Amino acid sequence: MKDEDTIPLITRATELLDEISSTFRVNLDSLKKDKRYFEELYLNLKHNLEELKRLKDEMEQRGFDSPYFALGLNRFGSPFEKGSYRREDVEDQRDVARHKMFFRTTAAYKKGTFERTKGAIAAHNIAIGHLEEFVSFKCSCGKEAKGKDATRIIEERGRFVCTKCRSREISLVPNEQGIYRLEILPYLTYGGEFTVDIANFTPTERMAYRELVEIAREKKKGKIKSATVTFKASKNDKWVTMREQVEVGKEGKLDYEGYLRAKYGRIVVEHVRYHHERSILVSGRYNRQALAIAYTKILKYSRDEILDYLLSKRVDVKKLREYEELKRKFNARLYNAETTPAYAIDTRIIEEREELMHEFDEELKARGLMDEYGSLINTLDIAISYRQEIRKNMLIRIPKAIFGWDIFKFLLIKPYRERRYASIFPGLQPIPEEDQLEQALSILAEADLLYAIRKFIDPKVVPVKDAYKIVFKKFDIEDILQDYLKVTSSRAVGGIALYLYSDFMLEAASEVVAAEPKDLKEVLKVVIRLGRRDIIPEEKLEGMDDIKYIKISEKAKQFLELVR
Repeated sequence: MKDEDTIPLITRATELLDEISSTFRVNLDSLKKDKRYFEELYLNLKHNLEELKRLKDEMEQRGFDSPYFALGLNRFGSPFEKGSYRREDVEDQRDVARHKMFFRTTAAYKKGTFERTKGAIAAHNIAIGHLEEFVSFKCSCGKEAKGKDATRIIEERGRFVCTKCRSREISLVPNEQGIYRLEILPYLTYGGEFTVDIANFTPTERMAYRELVEIAREKKKGKIKSATVTFKASKNDKWVTMREQVEVGKEGKLDYEGYLRAKYGRIVVEHVRYHHERSILVSGRYNRQALAIAYTKILKYSRDEILDYLLSKRVDVKKLREYEELKRKFNARLYNAETTPAYAIDTRIIEEREELMHEFDEELKARGLMDEYGSLINTLDIAISYRQEIRKNMLIRIPKAIFGWDIFKFLLIKPYRERRYASIFPGLQPIPEEDQLEQALSILAEADLLYAIRKFIDPKVVPVKDAYKIVFKKFDIEDILQDYLKVTSSRAVGGIALYLYSDFMLEAASEVVAAEPKDLKEVLKVVIRLGRRDIIPEEKLEGMDDIKYIKISEKAKQFLELVR
């Protein structure tokens, strides 16, 4: 395909991305209350997403995903093989150099546009997922529609209409059982310009962003899942070289020698190649970047309030604020003195600076913030040090904690079939690696940090110890119930896992998963009737006589043993 054929495609993609970036905005207040605004926003996102996907498909067909290879050049413009691109032998050197520069520039532009398009697609997918989790329409006739059932009608008709009475007088209310965080929607990079957003981060935000990317990205090596073994075995009185893939056994061990000897007799192993599982929490670089940027920006407008709250628990905030106000005024006066037109030629500028610093010190002493030896008083010095510690060790971890809480709730509540198509977390593994999940959720045990988030950002966030273990216990209970009974309420299963394996009371656990306590009790009853009382800690049945003394008939026991 000629380059002139691809220029209109680049132009179309760039114009669309720039238009989205400059004009697309999300008004949270309108989104939460205004039905028509919600409908238009959703339709706009879906329309943009379809356009972006069409452009992405066309770019892939034209080689935008590997433009340097398509041109026969590596990323720096040199031939892959020496002697395979020897136009210098027959053409003018400067013409060739100019052509190479043009090829490199065009290839870089193609790749940049392609990556930006994929980033925009990731941001749109995340936004649509949150809207689907948030939406709930209620009609005066009593009919209610939630989630994808509601958005499907919007897509078909251009607005939501009650399927029962055909009324358009509908109320938009939040779905109490949805898992969403609308606060990140204004911060998603809908135009795909990730590098611009990251470049504009403050140092604190940049460190928070790195923390998020670190827990979501792929590790170098996951667990070994299989091995390809090259070996020699005796066949028809001859030693024959063979190759076979051996899987890890049920006990978690890879005994390839034992397996092959049992199958072929005497063998001689020549080479073993191990295959590792993908140890990753969120697949897709653009999904990870879009999520990390959006969650990092949550910190922007609540940072100062949280900082004050954490400081007030340990130090004298009043003296610290007084010192900061004096320092701010001093810095302003110093800046004005140094930016006067006479600054460049005035030899007295150093003296003026020293006078201002002396005046600042005297003011601090007069207010009791500095001792006679020119050192800040001990309480103020401790407050300044503690503030730096909070910024370094606490503030940068707030986005990670909020991200971890949302993942915890998502995995705890959603059934496997919905986790496979994670709407608010595109690319999230339905059953993550245990060590990767531990890294993401261990922060939920930090009570001070979680209470600060609860006070200023999300009142529903609560500290949870060993959150990753609770999630995997929920998966275990799902397996038990799936073997014997179809349980539709994954929400209640998650709630009972939280109740059984944490210090949460039944009511508190049901509140976390937005379920009724009676639903959680029903899961307990089913587990006991299936003969799996062994997974329930005895103390968790205290006060539940209607469940504790459930008996299983002998016929039921025999049937369960048969099924097992």
